[in-house]
Amino acid sequence: MEDDVDWDIHLRTSQVPLAAAAVRQLIAAQSVSPGKTKYETELTSYWGNSSMWDILYLGHCGDRFNSSNWKFQIPNVMYEDMTLPPRVEMHPYTQSFLESISIPEYTRLIHQSVFPLCTFGYALTRNAAQRLITDVAVRGSDGGTTAYDVRILEACRDLGFRCWSANPELFHHLGIDSEIAIMNGAGGEDERTNEDGSGWMSYSRISHAPNIACGVRSHKSSTRNRHALDFLRGVDGRLQECLDSGRDDRMASSSVR
Repeated sequence: MEDDVDWDIHLRTSQVPLAAAAVRQLIAAQSVSPGKTKYETELTSYWGNSSMWDILYLGHCGDRFNSSNWKFQIPNVMYEDMTLPPRVEMHPYTQSFLESISIPEYTRLIHQSVFPLCTFGYALTRNAAQRLITDVAVRGSDGGTTAYDVRILEACRDLGFRCWSANPELFHHLGIDSEIAIMNGAGGEDERTNEDGSGWMSYSRISHAPNIACGVRSHKSSTRNRHALDFLRGVDGRLQECLDSGRDDRMASSSVR
């Protein structure tokens, strides 16, 4: 996971269990062959049979493709996820993509990766990690791109890596300084660009990352005040209640104790 990404307060309690169940269902369907069982039991895990996938894209800046590709039956599982933001509040690119393939609102997909960009949050198996070192890293001298995320995309597209994407994503870049840069004492600009082409965006103007309904790293949830932290742990953590503008007064009263 990159150190400047955001995710929803429902990630652990709701979003991950739903996504993992969909991955297990999709991987099981891909692993069926005549005369064989669906799973090799010793390789079955929370995220499905690890011998049947290489990379899971849980965070990216878009895995979008032409709707005609969808008609050729890209392997997928759709499931309801009420923790998604309303369609009208999603990134415009995400809105148009989901509408082009007729995905209902509050529905998330797990599908075979087609053109996944950015590596905000991803998982890979031990075998896939070894292949990245032996098959992908050595390609640095071939005159191609030096961008890590594009090399990973090429591995999925051209080198036979079995890649699957959550769409919309569970992790997305937030326009703030990276934790590494902060710890190293490096400052950051007030404004920076998003990798998904959404343009310049001031951190002070956004409350969460694109496609994230209630981000844990929004300016409303970021504080070093001990009383405010206790309040947030109760509201965002235990109650799973998003701190929106209508509850700012409660946050403020907690901060001044």
